[in-house]
Amino acid sequence: KGVTGVEAFMEAVETWRAKEVARLKVLKFETRAGLVEDQAETLYHLSMDARSIGDIEITIDRLFTDIEGADNRFIVLSSVHKAKGAEANTVYLLDWTFRRGKSLEENNIFYVAVTRAKHTLVMVTQ
Repeated sequence: KGVTGVEAFMEAVETWRAKEVARLKVLKFETRAGLVEDQAETLYHLSMDARSIGDIEITIDRLFTDIEGADNRFIVLSSVHKAKGAEANTVYLLDWTFRRGKSLEENNIFYVAVTRAKHTLVMVTQ
C-alpha cells in the first residue's frame, strides 16, 4: 500500500514532534515541549478524517478564519492583540499565557483580554 499525502504529512508531524520535544527537553524547556506535544496531537486530530492535504487545510482555515457576521456557534481562536475591539458572549483565557505584573504593557494586554467578554469570562488554568 502506498503512502497518501495525509499519511506522509502525519509522518512528518511525528518526526518533527519527536525531534523538537527531544531538543526542548535537553534545554530543560518542559513546558514548551508540552506545547509541541499539544500541537502535534491537534494536527493528528484535525487530520483523522482527511482524505487529502487540502482537506486538512480547509479544516484549519474553518477553525482560524474570522468571518464577518458569522454565526456565534463557532469557536474563534485568537491572540489578544487580534481580539482588541472585538467582543464575545463567552471568552476563555489561558491563564499561563499572561505575565501579569511583569510590566505595564503586560498588564494592559491582560486588561484588554478580560474586557472582551460580554457575559462570561473563564480563566483556564493548568
